[in-house]
Amino acid sequence: MATLAAAPAAQASTTHVVSAAQASGCEVVITSVKALELQETVNDETYLKVGDESTKAVKFVEGQTHSGSAFTPAAAIREYIPFGGNVRIQVWEYDKKDDPDELIGTTYAYCTPGSYHAELKGNGADYLVKFDVTRA
Repeated sequence: MATLAAAPAAQASTTHVVSAAQASGCEVVITSVKALELQETVNDETYLKVGDESTKAVKFVEGQTHSGSAFTPAAAIREYIPFGGNVRIQVWEYDKKDDPDELIGTTYAYCTPGSYHAELKGNGADYLVKFDVTRA
């Protein structure tokens, strides 16, 4: 993924016009999550954090793919991205009540329309997250 470049310093005599599409930002939609390698022996219970929202946990066996809608009662996981901003996407492995959950990995969605994927590795697990970014 590309990183955001710093905006140039504004000059007092410069007029900056922002198009309606730029002002409205974008939307990220998680399309699928695939367990490439599990953290646990038999299955993982995995959930996502997209922006400030957490999803429900979904069980995975190694090699299994779930659609983004499997993580939420809504039709899809959607999050607004302000123009020039980003949204954090994290994969977490849910553990028992007395054990802390473990972060598998983090990626970011930027306000650049397209289809993306990110392989997130950590704590002995490996997941592939696919997502689309569209203009809001």
